[in-house]
Amino acid sequence: MSNLMISDKADVLLLDDQPENLHLLVSLLIGEFQVHPFTDPAQFAEYINGGKPVDLILLDVVMPGRDGYEICAWLRTISALEHVPIIFLTSLNGVEDERKGLALGANDYIGKPFSPPIVLSRVRHHVDLGRSLRIIADQNDNLDEKVRERTADLQFQAFHDGLTRLRNRRRLEDTLAEALARGQSGALILLQLERLQKVVDSLGYAFADRVLVALAERLESLGGDALPASSMYRFEGALFAVLMPEIGHAAQPAALAARIAEEMQKSLFVDGREMFFTFTAGIAHFPEDGAGGGDVLRNADTALQNAKRAGATVAVRYEAQMSAKLLDRLELEHQLRHAAERGELELHYQPQLEIGGGRMIGVEALVRWRHPVRGMISPAEFIPLAEETGAIHEIGLWVLGTACAQNRQWQEEGFPPMVMAVNLSPRQFLSPDLPGQVKSVLHLTGLAPQWLELEITEGAVMHDVEAAIGSMVAFKAIGASLSIDDFGTGFSSLAYLSRFPIDKLKVDQSFVRKLDRSERDCAIVRAIIALGQALGLTVIAEGVETEAQRAILARFGCDECQGYLFSRPRPPAELRALLEAQKNVLNEMEPG
Repeated sequence: MSNLMISDKADVLLLDDQPENLHLLVSLLIGEFQVHPFTDPAQFAEYINGGKPVDLILLDVVMPGRDGYEICAWLRTISALEHVPIIFLTSLNGVEDERKGLALGANDYIGKPFSPPIVLSRVRHHVDLGRSLRIIADQNDNLDEKVRERTADLQFQAFHDGLTRLRNRRRLEDTLAEALARGQSGALILLQLERLQKVVDSLGYAFADRVLVALAERLESLGGDALPASSMYRFEGALFAVLMPEIGHAAQPAALAARIAEEMQKSLFVDGREMFFTFTAGIAHFPEDGAGGGDVLRNADTALQNAKRAGATVAVRYEAQMSAKLLDRLELEHQLRHAAERGELELHYQPQLEIGGGRMIGVEALVRWRHPVRGMISPAEFIPLAEETGAIHEIGLWVLGTACAQNRQWQEEGFPPMVMAVNLSPRQFLSPDLPGQVKSVLHLTGLAPQWLELEITEGAVMHDVEAAIGSMVAFKAIGASLSIDDFGTGFSSLAYLSRFPIDKLKVDQSFVRKLDRSERDCAIVRAIIALGQALGLTVIAEGVETEAQRAILARFGCDECQGYLFSRPRPPAELRALLEAQKNVLNEMEPG
């Protein structure tokens, strides 16, 4: 951009060693322009070097010492004069003379002796043209600057996260690829921020964004000289990363992850709110855990997912078998989604008995998966997977329909009506469609609602108490009974418990198993039974395996029980045999 000023009245410089020429030109131009006459080239140069205003230069060609050609060549080396017109004043009229002057940067010639109309016309024309060119040049300079600024901004956005200003995934992938190409030994740590969704749910996205910014600043502060801020990245959402392109020893990444975990134990203040967060971390080393950037990223994520599933409080490093397990898990997930339609699911039924007389008064339906290749798969393996992936909705509906149809069939075969207990998973229970689905299943199977009992875990109820109460009221309106499963293992408040429209408490088997050898568990079970009785609820104990446990429960006043002491879960045909045997016993006991 020009560093010469442009005044309102154009500044015209005259350099001619003949005073009479200067006098004539000044008299012609003084009315319209600021005229600066010089006979001495040194004074002329001093004016130019001073950065003073200039819009046009009239330059004599033939002068003693430095001629006009030499001075013109010098003027054109000054960038600020790039768009200032130069007109030669000369009595020379040869073509070669003009060609030489134009080649050196002159814009025009005015011949001597001067013609006033020609002088005024050409000066006016070149002043206007020069000013226009300088304005355009200045605008172009401004535009170029804006383009440079915008380009720099776009380049920053391309490689940085817009919220936290940390480098983004694209930059990490590039840097990781460069480190691998150089044969460096380093590590990638993926950090998953926990509980951010709860912040979004309670305080909104804008507040959650401020939390992420504060956490990014904390991460950057951990680096120091050994780990510059450029090593910190944000992928998206609540996922961050630390790239260590070079490490001195294998334990260094885990030590840094531990340092981050320790730092996260400190409270974080955002908008005056004190908050606490934790990161789950997965680590992959390179080149050991991946020869390519994609492999390293994938394996670090695999380690992270393993850490999350295990509830690890320390960073988990990738191991080769993790990938095999993950692939197996993905395959199992795919097959599970088709298990019901392929007829691979089946229900087994565990009897529930009166604790005194031993009469079967109900059964609990328990789903089993008979895989065509793997055989029987434990519910402990596939139910959490179904819950995590959402397949539990389809499986749960199949269980509900199959169990109700089976109960109705036994009644049609002449067996005394009994309760069919069906478990609802936490995710299934929170579905707003479930009450309507239960009502539809009862209608389709013809089972009276009083013979259906829905078992809900304590944890699922406490996840959203008000919503849980609404769902339970809807189930009660249908006519089904409700049971709180695994009671004593969750975090129920007695104030909430009194509001739940439930019919039964189920004592968790973890307490029942130690009844005959743990005074503490005896006290807990006695208290649960007393609580249930005080609230007018039926109390059932699960996991009863010994006669001593049954006797203790009976002494405490427990109403019902189930467990291996009486029967393991049985397929329908075996359970029907038990019903038949009980029916025969009852018939024999009737007076003839």
